[in-house]
Amino acid sequence: MKRIFTVLSFLFFLPFFSSAQNYNSAELKFITDQNVLVRNWNDTNVVSLVYSDGYRFACTDFAHFLGPYSSSGFVAPTIYSDPLPREYAITDFKILNDTVFFCGSKNLSTIPETFCGIVGYFPLDQFMLGNITPHIFEIPEAYYFRRLVAYRHNGVHKVVALGKSFTNADDHVILEIFDILSTLPTFKMYKIEYMPYEEIYDDVLYTGNRVVFVGTFFQGSNARPIVRTLDRPEDIWNSSLLDSFYYFSLSPNEINARTRSVVLDNGLIAMSYVHVETGTPQTFFKRLRVIDTDVLPMPLNINSHETQIIDKMETAEMAYSPRLQKLILLQEPFVAFTDDPLFYFLEPYNNYSYLADETYFSHGNLYRSIDIYNSDNFVSVGMEKAYLQYIPTHTNLGCPFKAQVRMDRIPDLTTGSIFRSPASIPMSYTPAMPVLSTYAAKWFPICHTY
Repeated sequence: MKRIFTVLSFLFFLPFFSSAQNYNSAELKFITDQNVLVRNWNDTNVVSLVYSDGYRFACTDFAHFLGPYSSSGFVAPTIYSDPLPREYAITDFKILNDTVFFCGSKNLSTIPETFCGIVGYFPLDQFMLGNITPHIFEIPEAYYFRRLVAYRHNGVHKVVALGKSFTNADDHVILEIFDILSTLPTFKMYKIEYMPYEEIYDDVLYTGNRVVFVGTFFQGSNARPIVRTLDRPEDIWNSSLLDSFYYFSLSPNEINARTRSVVLDNGLIAMSYVHVETGTPQTFFKRLRVIDTDVLPMPLNINSHETQIIDKMETAEMAYSPRLQKLILLQEPFVAFTDDPLFYFLEPYNNYSYLADETYFSHGNLYRSIDIYNSDNFVSVGMEKAYLQYIPTHTNLGCPFKAQVRMDRIPDLTTGSIFRSPASIPMSYTPAMPVLSTYAAKWFPICHTY
């Protein structure tokens, strides 16, 4: 078992806490477009995915949030792109070094409606200079790609994407792209068949040692969290653990619907989902499981907590600060556009029950994506707004509101395995390179505290 958070490490971080920036939080408004996803770039700029007559990207300099505080707030300059052609839809993107890697789908026809999967990239230095030419690979053997991860191995850039098959939309497909930035990248695709077991994967992660798929295993109505851990990131098809997936359970129906996950430290990941206790009335819990993916012969659940919630409110995304060892969980609202999402500040290495801070607004903004910003802050986007907050929270006057929830320590799950190997399938791709212009825009303050 890995135990990282100690009293000594806490004392080490105290000087950073005391010298934090003067801003505690700030909410800003963009033009009326829908902000969908956000990713930190270089601890000064963040990139967000925006929907307005098509999907476009925005790169924003939020450095003024790092202080000094101004009673009038701050303006955040932004570079904003033209939209991609409307037939493209983006579902996920990641930033590696100075390159954005994205995935999604392309609408090939409307009657009948058909799609193909896409994976693409563009350099951010090109974006900042006034235009971009994304390199897009259209892959007809996939219906769409929903998540991806990008990493460097042996000096080259690799992408692994998770999607659904075109021939059977219930079959998951895994796309592996070798040396994606080269003139002639190499592609491999694998399929996980829907039957006889139903494996539903929601996330793909890269821990530094492994590529990990996280999701849910269904046997009839019995649903349990699962992972696939592939120990050859340079060539996942040759991983020693390719032929098995691992499930976690103590009793039936551990999980309700989807999972969300994030990489922690040293091969550890955190997995979050909703658990439902049957009865009259039903009781809902948000559960957080820490999984060690490096331990052999199979991954282990080494730490677990839960908090009761009022209904089936899914986890939208999570982000982890290695420096603070804090995990920020963004929970979807109870009723969209009525109640705001909640931001939980969790301690994944705490082995006891504890009180966790939460922050929230009360004016109906649908925040939906989150990332760590400049080590000890986070940034979130949704609708036409962005929100930044210093992670060690303070009492404030409504921007945002603050409360606490009890995180109860619960028993860890046992691990089981099932032998089931993906199948290699042939694939092809068509390249596309739309030319997009970029131009200046700004975010303006709504509220802020210090």
